[in-house]
Amino acid sequence: MQGEAAHEAGRDGARRAKSWLEATSRVDACWVNPDEGAREKLTFAWPQGGQAFSFDLGGRLRYGKFDGQLFYAEVKNYTTSSKLPGYYREFLAKFYVAYKTSPAYADNFYLAPFAAQVLGTDLAGPKDVLVVLVACATQHAK
Repeated sequence: MQGEAAHEAGRDGARRAKSWLEATSRVDACWVNPDEGAREKLTFAWPQGGQAFSFDLGGRLRYGKFDGQLFYAEVKNYTTSSKLPGYYREFLAKFYVAYKTSPAYADNFYLAPFAAQVLGTDLAGPKDVLVVLVACATQHAK
């Protein structure tokens, strides 16, 4: 998928994820990239420089023990799951950077893959997740 078609698939995926999250969970997905006002809330700079990155959705959780907590979500809208393992590792890196940059606003993170074959995909091994969790716990303790 090239250029404008990729951007349109991304916008479609973000709006589908927003609808799905709001309908099936306690989420107010009030920031949808690239809507007005959302981009600056969802954009972060890589620590080593280079092009900034952004999440596709953001907002707050409602009700229960998570009421008022914020979240960021990355949406992948593809016809197959073949690229998801690499994107999951990228998502973990983005999650870590967002947490280090703004820990008070980085309560929850979601990866919302819309693909025909997501079940059974090994998105990341325990080692990948453990590295991120240890780094976040270390940062939180400082």
